Amino acid sequence: MQEFSHHLVSIGWRYGADGVQPEPVMRLRSMTDNSSDTIELIPGAELSMHLSADLFCPGYREFGLSYPCPEQRSPADGFEQCASCDRRSGFREAFLMRGAANASMQEYLRRPHYIYLAWFPPAIIKVGTAAEHRRHLRLIEQDALLALIVAQSDGFTIQDLEKATGRELGFTEAVSAVQKFRYINRPPDSAKGLQQLAMARRRMRLHFRESRFASWFLADDAVEEVNFTGNIHVRFPPRQTPIVKRNQPRVLSGRYQGLRGAFLLLEYEGKIVALNKRDIIGRRIRFADGPLPESYKDDTDSSLQPSLF
Repeated sequence: MQEFSHHLVSIGWRYGADGVQPEPVMRLRSMTDNSSDTIELIPGAELSMHLSADLFCPGYREFGLSYPCPEQRSPADGFEQCASCDRRSGFREAFLMRGAANASMQEYLRRPHYIYLAWFPPAIIKVGTAAEHRRHLRLIEQDALLALIVAQSDGFTIQDLEKATGRELGFTEAVSAVQKFRYINRPPDSAKGLQQLAMARRRMRLHFRESRFASWFLADDAVEEVNFTGNIHVRFPPRQTPIVKRNQPRVLSGRYQGLRGAFLLLEYEGKIVALNKRDIIGRRIRFADGPLPESYKDDTDSSLQPSLF
């Protein structure tokens, strides 16, 4: 049997040619020389590859560059990276756990960071943070199709406002993949969502008007409105879209249809199936010459549908 040729290290977004609209890509690393390769995910393009049974750590980023995992370990439970590469990257330690920042993360955290408010159906307001150069990518990665960019500080302090907003105003700081999938087939009401976001921003600004955060808020004409509902990769699949069972995918086969948050959407035998990126990223791959028959016949989890819909 032919050996696996590449390591699938990420399925994510980058800015397109216009520098504004995000476009999805699959990033690979060669198993022979560790060189990087990128597959542009174009609607209708055929994907056909075998996947390894095991997951491997995709590596780490340092000063904006990507490196392979030196030990080729398995990811830590519940994470994409192994514990060593997580420490090398430093993001979770410095930004999420508020620990000491390594040199790479200090450079990253010195950059401008923003507070955003995102709307999720039926009427959820989420507060979050994003680095200036990744603010649109961060939103679409989370399937936040409607959002406002409302405040700015640096990466060392921006979470203070995020946490205070969640604690004092009750805006959520996380929306689960299950909650997002429940509404994945329904285009959001943009007018309703943006109106509720504007109301949330006014409430937030009024609440913090006499706090140390007051000067962080952007002026009315500087607030950025984000609406990704027209992005060609934002596909609203049929209501009964099945999810491939967790830890079961052994192939990636079908025509690419879209990327919605954690879910890669493929058309297979005339139907749309959803694969959770976390069950794919980190696997080693071997390209196939054509569609792989019977790819998901016994692997889709229809039992999820009643609870999700």
